[in-house]
Amino acid sequence: MATSPGRQTAVVAAVATSTTSATIIAASAAGAARIIVNDSLVVLYLRFGSAAAVSTDFSVSLAAGASYYAPDNAYSGAIQGILASSTGFARVTSW
Repeated sequence: MATSPGRQTAVVAAVATSTTSATIIAASAAGAARIIVNDSLVVLYLRFGSAAAVSTDFSVSLAAGASYYAPDNAYSGAIQGILASSTGFARVTSW
């Protein structure tokens, strides 16, 4: 896909999630805009920072099918995630 001046290309990833905390987005100096979609049947807990996400210590709680949007330069640190139960995916788009 060609880009216009001032426009960026989107990067899309599917990050496997489960009841074990995982890095959903690594820290980045770029501070890109990001959308995270909970593609599971249970709650996805997100925690900003490098510490593991747990259901009792989180920054954002996403219901099944819900999404979270972080605008450009709002936060450039890591985001961890853990599901309430089962397995699924965090669908991440950044640009």
